[in-house]
Parts: sequence; C-alpha cells; structure tokens
Amino acid sequence: MAIHFNGLCMVPGHSWHAKMEMEHWVRYLTVLPLADGRRVLDVASGEGYGSDLLAERAQRVYGVDVSESNVLHATEKYLSRHSNLDFLQADAAALPMANRSLDLVVSFETLEHLEEPEKFLDEIRRVLAMGGGAMISTPMPNPDPATKRPRNPHHVHEFEPCEFEALLRRFFPFFALGGQSAVFPCELHDDFDASCDSYMIGLIANEAGALRQLRSILPSRRCIDLKQELTNIHRAHEAHQPRSPRIVMVPLGDVACTNPADHRRIELVRRELRKTGYETAVVSKEEAITIRSPILLTQNRDYSFWNQHADQLRRDQKKILFSCSDLLVPDLRSQAHSFDSFVHKGLPHPAEATRRELAKFLSHCAHVFAGSDAQADHLRHIAADLCPPISVDGDPLDAETYGPAGGPCADGTFRIVWEGFVDNVPYLSVCAGALRRLAKETRIVVVVITSKERRNAFMGTQDNRVLAEKLLGETALEFHEWNPRTVASLIRSAHVGISPAFLDDPFSAAKPPNKPIIFNYLGLPVVASPTRANQSYVQEGVNGFLAGNDEEWIKALRALTQAPSLIRQMGERGRKLAMNFEPAAVAARMAAVIHKVMERPHAQSPATCPGMRLDLSSRVESTTIDLGRNACLAQL
Repeated sequence: MAIHFNGLCMVPGHSWHAKMEMEHWVRYLTVLPLADGRRVLDVASGEGYGSDLLAERAQRVYGVDVSESNVLHATEKYLSRHSNLDFLQADAAALPMANRSLDLVVSFETLEHLEEPEKFLDEIRRVLAMGGGAMISTPMPNPDPATKRPRNPHHVHEFEPCEFEALLRRFFPFFALGGQSAVFPCELHDDFDASCDSYMIGLIANEAGALRQLRSILPSRRCIDLKQELTNIHRAHEAHQPRSPRIVMVPLGDVACTNPADHRRIELVRRELRKTGYETAVVSKEEAITIRSPILLTQNRDYSFWNQHADQLRRDQKKILFSCSDLLVPDLRSQAHSFDSFVHKGLPHPAEATRRELAKFLSHCAHVFAGSDAQADHLRHIAADLCPPISVDGDPLDAETYGPAGGPCADGTFRIVWEGFVDNVPYLSVCAGALRRLAKETRIVVVVITSKERRNAFMGTQDNRVLAEKLLGETALEFHEWNPRTVASLIRSAHVGISPAFLDDPFSAAKPPNKPIIFNYLGLPVVASPTRANQSYVQEGVNGFLAGNDEEWIKALRALTQAPSLIRQMGERGRKLAMNFEPAAVAARMAAVIHKVMERPHAQSPATCPGMRLDLSSRVESTTIDLGRNACLAQL
C-alpha cells in the first residue's frame, strides 16, 4: 500500500524538499549507535524508513503508528528485509508493550500531535527497562500571528522550551535538552540554543548512566552520507550554490499518482527533477494553495477551484504551469470512452460552462505543457488571445516498467501485440478486419494486454477478453491482464506493436503517441492509425507504418510478416527515437521551460510571451522540439 507525503509523516523521496528529509534522517542516524543489540521502540514510525534503519543494528525493533495505512505500507515495504522488525498499529498513549520490556525508545515529531502528551510520556516510562533511555524531538513553536495557533494544521500544541523541559522533568529523574540546527546539515547537539535551533531534542532516562550514554552521541557531527538520491543536493549546499526553486505538483487524480497520465506526466517527471536538485512534492490542490513555492505544476482540471484562488496565487507570486495529456472539453463525446456515442457517431457535448472556466483558468497560467499539437490547438482556440505559451512534447515513458525484457518467440508464429487502458479495447475494431484477413494467410497470434473488467459495457459485455474475442473473430487471441512486472516481457515477445485509434474522434485523435513510443522503446516496429500525433512520430518505413484503412493495415502487417530483417531494422531505429522520451530527457526539456518561466516577470501578460516547441534534432537543453518527419529522420 503506497502512501504519499501530506505534511503528517515524512516519505523518503516525496517530501517538500531535501532539507526536510535531511532533518529526519539525521535524527535516526544519530541515535543508531545506541540501537546495537538492544530492544528498540520507534513510536510514530510513519512510512517506516527509520525503523528499517534501526533494525540493521538492533536486537529487535517495533515500529508503532496510529495510522493503519502507514503500518500496512511499512510492513509491505520493509518487513521482508529484516527478521527482527515488526510494525504495529497503536496509539502513542496506549503502547502494546509489556512493562520494562524495552531498552531504547525513539519518537521524533510526535508530542506536538497529541491531545494528551502526558499519557505518552507515562507510557515511555512504563515500557523502559532499568538502564533504558529515550530520545524524542519536537519543533520550536511557529504560530500564526493572527490566530496564535500552530501554522501546521496537524499540530495540537507546540511547546515552548520551558514547557517541554517541565514536561520531561515530571516523568523522568534524569533528563537533558539538546537541539537540532536549522541549517544544513541539520546536526544534533547536546546544547540547545533557542536562537538558532529548529527542534528540541529531549533525552530522558531512569538512571544517570543511561542519560550519560544518550548525551555521548550528541556532540556535533556531519551526517552527509544519507541516501544516494540526496547526494547532489548535499554537494550543492556544501558548495553554497543557490537552491533550485520548489515545485509543487498537483495530479489529475489522487496524490499517489495511480492514474496513468499522472504517473507519466507528474510522478516520473518529479523523480527526475529531484535528481537534478529541484525541490518537488506531489500534493493535493488544497495543499498547493497553502504551500510556499514559486511554481505550481498541475494536471488537475477543477478549473473553478483555480479561478477562485487565482488572486491569492498571484499575491503569493506563484506561477501556474498546466500539464495536459489528452483533449480537454471535446466538442463531441469520446467514442472510445462513451460507447453509446460510439454507436451513434458522436453526440453534442454540453460543455460550454466548462469551456468558459477553462478559458479563464488558462488566462492565469504562465505556461502549458501539451501532449500533442491537436491539444495545443484546442487550448489556443478556447483561450483565444489570452492563451499562455504552450510547449508540445510527448508523455515520458515509464522506463522502469517498460525496460528491456524477454524477446520474440521462436515457434514460427507471428505475434502482434496491443496494450491499452481499461476501456480502450474497442480501438481494436479499427484493424480487426485486417487482422482476421491476415490470420487466413499466415499463422498469427494477437496478444492483448489490458484489464479484465471494463467500466462500461460494449457489444453486450464488460469482460475485455470476451470483447476482444468478439472483435477478432476466429483470430488466435492471447489475453493477459496488465501487470507492471510482466508487461515488458509480453510486449518484447511480439514482432510488432499496433496502435489503432478512431480518426473521427477528437479525444483519441489528440492523444500523444504513447503506445508507438513504448513499442519502439522495446525494440518493436509499430503500425498505427494516422492521427495527427502519430503522424508526427511514426515515420513510414523507418520506425513503423501508418494505416488508415483495412487495405493499409493488411499491407503493412503483411510486409512485416515477410521480412524479419525489416522488423529488426525498424525496431532498432524506433528505439533510438523513443529514447528521446525517457523521463530524464523529458524532465530536462521541462526544466529548460521552468527556468524561462522563472525569469519572466510575474506581471507579464501570457499573451505577449512566445510559445515553444521541442526539436528532437537539437540538444536536450533546447527549448524547441519539432516532432515532424525531418527531425525524426535526422535522429536516425
């Protein structure tokens, strides 16, 4: 079970910025030597990364958290790595441990979240064995001047140093107050200084010797070597280089980016931007309004919400970048996703109110990232003279999921693969006639990879296997449910990938050429419908073929069945072209745009700023891309 960072617990690689992650890692790294051979309790273990680290040295580690989702995530992610680690769901005020059963308790950033912190400290006193000790941390107060309440909405009460010290004194005969610095590398030390420390570190023990041992680990030390993902950022800090701007990213769906478009255009790009030093976080739209950051990159389409908060965003000097991967507010219902419309050749879409909201939203945007020329033209038509600059670039491909795997089967069968989303199997009707004809000439298998259950009934069924069988008739079918662990091998087992689409449907016609890119990346040539986006990517006889009717489909597929060397050559050329859409390449192009947006005066009208296109024949840092025939041929 995946969890996301929402300000309540740190999630490695997903938090607001590297400094925040450094603060959390350093606490666990500092206390780690005391875990050697001991029974350790980590209260409010959150994502589980700290308990995992402690388990490398401890005799036994228990991670306790009140959140069931946190416990499930931590169990799934970390438990298989350690036989001495357990995660338990429990309240900090009612720990599920026996009296005097633990040698060390750690609990970082917990106290301020509790309604009854006294009960928590009493529980620590109860479970600590004689000679045991605990380290807890809590932040310095940061109240809102207007309300006097903590700025962090998750905090119940933030303690003044004197309050914190008095609370520790009530429960433990031996205690000390240390601190954690507010600047890189966020070291812990045994001499708290309210003028420069961000956090108070409470050291508590039931014996004087145990307290001395706790204090011995706190003299300043540099904990630089934490996680590989942070290395470049650490070096930048050490060299006193300016930090890259913080970017908050709002997905189309949930913040875990389970939507395929969010995974490609938000999560994959976020990972690459972080590697190059950008501070990024995926957040909800409500969180994006309150977090201080110069850049807000969103796929979310609640246009009225953004329009409602436009004045606040402008006052905060936060620039909105909009990312879209398919057609917005189509004039006709999508034939691919609204099947009643498919049967009746398209119905009017009552979207005028949404179009007006979108036009207003675009007027607030500093830049738009569109997935195809058709999308860009659609936005320009809606926004008219208020349209911001637009960059046209394909979606990043998931190189981790679609990495090299498998290879074509050698049984003499010509394998044709189609991969699609839950409701896209009707696309196969575009080339089904050609596939049925080809099956009468040669031995073929059509490999269909998608979900088993569809969201909408079509041709009398909600079972995608049954639907594919109806469309393909007696053609040999091999159906597989989509799985990230097997999809690459299944595609690589084929000889060619197909990407049919409805040419008269504005939604599918505007889709980026994602499937042709994936097939090419895995070394397969592609046969695709000649949508505008596919025409910009698929080059006739170079990395695939375009087919607009049954005769063109059968001609292209027949040519490939008769020429194994052509399959190999087109696959090799296609892979070179597809590598331009690896996440690192797309993120680098996006970073170039972000730099230009950052340099642009905030008050400048979007209409006065030129748009940009990408040029695959130019260097990565270029701000223009041309997906046309000449640029693609130049790459090959």
